[in-house]
Amino acid sequence: MNRKILGIAIFLLAVAILAIPVMAEPTEGQKVTAEMYVLGFSQVPSEDYRIKVNNGGIQIERNLIVTYDPILLIIDGGVPLVGTVVSNVNIISDLDRKTAVGHMDSVMSFSTPEGGFRGNLQTTQEEMFTPDWTLRMHCVLQGFGAFEGQTLCLSRAGPYPGAPSTGYLLKT
Repeated sequence: MNRKILGIAIFLLAVAILAIPVMAEPTEGQKVTAEMYVLGFSQVPSEDYRIKVNNGGIQIERNLIVTYDPILLIIDGGVPLVGTVVSNVNIISDLDRKTAVGHMDSVMSFSTPEGGFRGNLQTTQEEMFTPDWTLRMHCVLQGFGAFEGQTLCLSRAGPYPGAPSTGYLLKT
C-alpha cells in the first residue's frame, strides 16, 4: 500500500514539474527597431516565367524576378545600410477587382557588412492600375554572414511608393 501511495506521489510530482510553464529568455536590449526604404526596382521574367489568364479575369504569374535596388536598411536608428533585394515572385491577380496576392522568396544583401537576410515576403495589392494603388507587405527574414542568427521582421501598409517598411531586428 505504501509503495502505491509513494508511486502516485512521485507521478503527481513529475506531472506538476512538467506542467510549470517555461519562460523564454527576455529579449530586452536585443530587439531593436528597423526600417527599410525601397528607392528603385526592376523586374524581368526568369527562364521559367509563366503567365496565364483564365476566362474569369484571374491572372497567375510565376517566377518573375524583381530586384529592389537600392534599398536602405536602418537598424536601431544607425547609419543606413545600402543593399539590394532580389525576389522570385509568384502573384495571383484578380484583374476585374484590381487586387492581387503575392509570395516572394527573397534575398537581401549588403556589400558592407558582408551578409544579409533571406526568407519570404507576403503581399496584398489593392486598387492596382489606379492612383490609389496600395500595398500591404509582411516579411520574416533570417540573417546570414554578418547577420547570422538574427531575424528581421518588417511590414508596411499604404500607397506605393510611399512610407517605409517598419518593424524590428531580433538580435541573438
